[in-house]
Amino acid sequence: MKDIAVYRDYGKIDSKVIIDFAKSMDVIFPNSYIELLSQHNALTPLNSYASFVDIDGGEGLCGVSFFGFGYQKIEVYDEESLALFQNSLGPSAAIERSQPDEYISKHIIAIGCTGAGDYICFDYRKDPTSSEPEVVFMYHDLYIKDEQENPKMAISKIANNFEEFIDMLHE
Repeated sequence: MKDIAVYRDYGKIDSKVIIDFAKSMDVIFPNSYIELLSQHNALTPLNSYASFVDIDGGEGLCGVSFFGFGYQKIEVYDEESLALFQNSLGPSAAIERSQPDEYISKHIIAIGCTGAGDYICFDYRKDPTSSEPEVVFMYHDLYIKDEQENPKMAISKIANNFEEFIDMLHE
């Protein structure tokens, strides 16, 4: 995995906080993700763009900022953190609700967001026990129907794993 130039972060955090959060979600985060975020909590990389094939088969481009761990002021939101975004993908609604958002597919863990309000996620749907999930782009305003005909946020694969995702980041 290439070194990351940091545009902004909120400093270091104990890796145990990240590992404990993953356990609470019943997943295993990649070691490279734990190492990076424990050194740069709520990281925005200097080179933060990733190119990918979008849902229509065209070229997608997104800039990413990673969610942080703990409750600190980040960007626009007060107390924005990874934990809050797992329940509703929005800080105020997550506080009010305890059930996961019905529009998010099971085994999808949002780890960051884009400037357009979409999400960068770990995708554990193929193997919930994997420590190397695929990295996907989840559209906040585009829905598809799942096997039970329920609407879910549409997803496009970005990378096979977290290290591949980091290696593809560019200006």
